[in-house]
Amino acid sequence: FDEWYRFSMEHIAAKTATLDPHPILDHGNKEQYMTFIKKAMEVGTAENLELYWFLVEIFTDADCNKDGLICKRLFPIMVNKVLSNPVKFGLSHPDKEMFEEDEDKKIAHMEKLLVENNPRKDEKMTLDEWVKFATEKILKQFS
Repeated sequence: FDEWYRFSMEHIAAKTATLDPHPILDHGNKEQYMTFIKKAMEVGTAENLELYWFLVEIFTDADCNKDGLICKRLFPIMVNKVLSNPVKFGLSHPDKEMFEEDEDKKIAHMEKLLVENNPRKDEKMTLDEWVKFATEKILKQFS
């Protein structure tokens, strides 16, 4: 069994090493990205699933102590990761404060968004709250 298991794990690792992590989110052009985001807003689509896993990946990277909550210190970094492609493609968002040049003002705005977008109104956010926030308040605004 151990030999088969070792072979299987090596084989799977070799195959997955060649895959792009998020093909349309990380690559492509503005039109491809916008098409992806529009389709990703429809629950049940492959694009919606891909977007969900992208947001989960951002959340789990920020959840340092693995307690299922992220804190206000890492929230702006998470939002910036979600905004990286829209910024790269020159897309505009109605919430201009997310793109504030003054870093202190931008972080203060992000912290305010964190508190406003969770039901407890505290400085922490769960995965479900994060996915809802990123989808509804950030990405849906581009579609």
